[in-house]
Amino acid sequence: MHLPELEWNDSLADIYTSGKRNAIDLKMSIEFDAACSRYRQKLSHVSMIWDRLRADIDAEEKQVKFLSFVTKSKTAGKLTTKEAKTLEEHTRIFETLYLDYEDFLIHSRILMDRVIFLTKFLMRGMGNRPKTTGFTQHREWFFKATSKGFPDEVYAKYMRESTEWFETLLRSYRNEFVVHDTRFNMFGVMSGPSHTPRLWKTRYVDMTKWDSHLKMLITLRDKYLNKIPGLDTVSVNLYDLVDFLDSHSSTINPEDLHTLREIRVFVGGKLPDLVELAEHIQKFLLFFGTHFRDAMSPKA
Repeated sequence: MHLPELEWNDSLADIYTSGKRNAIDLKMSIEFDAACSRYRQKLSHVSMIWDRLRADIDAEEKQVKFLSFVTKSKTAGKLTTKEAKTLEEHTRIFETLYLDYEDFLIHSRILMDRVIFLTKFLMRGMGNRPKTTGFTQHREWFFKATSKGFPDEVYAKYMRESTEWFETLLRSYRNEFVVHDTRFNMFGVMSGPSHTPRLWKTRYVDMTKWDSHLKMLITLRDKYLNKIPGLDTVSVNLYDLVDFLDSHSSTINPEDLHTLREIRVFVGGKLPDLVELAEHIQKFLLFFGTHFRDAMSPKA
């Protein structure tokens, strides 16, 4: 399957002019301009990486088809010079895909932090406010008692109920599988005609603990079997179940998400579905841009 072409439109564009006209003090205008510029730059980076990933995956699929052809037709014969060169290029193509895949996780994470930094200017005058230093701290603030009485309930509700994907599809994989990875090894690319190609990382594990982690996961499966549609059709193995539950994190209790993370760190897994993650990011940007544009618009 190919990655779709996505338009990484700047959903925050209206905030720049509205913010400077209605909400940003003159003495903070320069800092606001700089923050907006950093956000736009990172959005451009994410868009560029997405386009590179699309090319990487197209090249990878062509290589896989070629390798399949060679395996079937050259089992007893010698490869031509062109075929041998194509086989050599496969390693380079995979390494490029690997690099861009990880880059998408890293720079998407930075993009989310840069969006949240803008709340330093957009939430001025709200009294008790969430942190603006990063998406993680910003989001966590809305689950604490100190957030009680926050005047923008629409924004608070969205952060509490519609951003769990950040934890299960972006932050945890970016931190544990990429930036701070000390345990995982590349296993290959999971691909097929009906789903997005994804990288797969595994680790050498103590097999005596495998059954205990599988039992933990089966317990989670049974708990949510009647709460998450389609869970009953997922094959009963660690990788598929973790992947499915990660994608339905908004339905899962926080303590169970902690258990899910423990299992993921133990066994490894498929890195996030790129399309699913991209759609979540774009939905958040659209909400953020629309919400603050409307909030700053002069009331009739």
